[in-house]
Amino acid sequence: LTSNVPPTTLEATQISSVEHKLLSDLLDVKDQIEEHEDILSDLRARQREQRRLLKKCKSLRSLVRSLPDELLSQIFMECIPERGVTVCLETSLREAPMLLCHVCSKWRSVAFSTPQLW
Repeated sequence: LTSNVPPTTLEATQISSVEHKLLSDLLDVKDQIEEHEDILSDLRARQREQRRLLKKCKSLRSLVRSLPDELLSQIFMECIPERGVTVCLETSLREAPMLLCHVCSKWRSVAFSTPQLW
């Protein structure tokens, strides 16, 4: 391998045999890499699902879920901007109180039962 002298017939046969073995090993390694990439992909998908479920569990224990409706109503009223003399005939869906109604059914119920928001 470190000489410029051409190989003999026997050496050429041996080199060909080594090349064949190296190519076979290379294909085996490629297959193993693909198998491990599939495993890694599956593990990453499982990790994403576990994170998603963990996030849901944490949100179920959120303190805002335990706030009494009266307190939630007061908080909602603090979200309403002072309109002063200008009366807004169209309330944007991106602003309170309409935005609050799109969070969850409990918030919608509290918002609709709070006349001061409207």
